[in-house]
Parts: sequence; C-alpha cells; structure tokens
Amino acid sequence: NFPLDLAAIEVPFTNG
Repeated sequence: NFPLDLAAIEVPFTNG
C-alpha cells in the first residue's frame, strides 16, 4: 500500500 503506481497489487491506493 504505497502512494505510487508500482503495479496496483494491493487495494487501489495508488497514485496513478
């Protein structure tokens, strides 16, 4: 769960 668009692995908590 990180504010980064790494790969949207977890919940849609990505900034992208």
